[in-house]
Amino acid sequence: MADVDNDGDLDLIVDTLLHPDWRGFLGGNESLLFENLGGMNFRLKRLRDSGVDYEESPANVLLEDFDDDGRLDLFHHSMYHSANLYAWRDGKWDDRAATAGIRARKRLAGAACDFDHDGRVDLAVADDESGLIIYRNVSPGGSWLEIQLRGNDCNRDAVGAIARVRMGNQTLTRSVMKGRGLACQDSAILHFGLGNQIGPFKVEVAWPCGRHQTIGPVAPGRRILVVEGDSLRYTES
Repeated sequence: MADVDNDGDLDLIVDTLLHPDWRGFLGGNESLLFENLGGMNFRLKRLRDSGVDYEESPANVLLEDFDDDGRLDLFHHSMYHSANLYAWRDGKWDDRAATAGIRARKRLAGAACDFDHDGRVDLAVADDESGLIIYRNVSPGGSWLEIQLRGNDCNRDAVGAIARVRMGNQTLTRSVMKGRGLACQDSAILHFGLGNQIGPFKVEVAWPCGRHQTIGPVAPGRRILVVEGDSLRYTES
């Protein structure tokens, strides 16, 4: 679940665990993208139509802005085939796994986290043959902002909270989730790639218990801690 098109609401990607039969027939839907049109209305798209190749028995879909250009990239892997890292280019996802150095096979799980706190999201992959592999992100990247949310009246981990950053005519949206796909957990710190935008930016937070909060202006290139109910300040972490 992520805001794939930067329109301020959360879209949904559903992977389908399918094995083709002897004719190559799937007998069901491929992986699908449900584009949120607002008001609980969704438009159905096949991931294949957006440039994502079919993989037998996909294990996880991970959406993060690995190159900090302001658009979410897609890490897609299955239990039987090599991993794919798709960057969003010209209205479609383009597989950049080979040039990015992603060579894991038989992946069971993958998770994203900025391990070294340099503003670039890194990748951890559990590979059935090689064990745990950590790919450190060394791409040039762009402007960025990282936000950690802490609840008071709501749950302390802020699970279910949604943060938005306005960037020109686009709205970048991230949600705090605990658990994703098959046995995966990404960092709860929300990462926003901002491209060539220099800010400052305002951060809008919708807490799961109903409170709305605006923080800022905030300069990019830092990690901040936003505490529920404290609208007068933010704490850099």
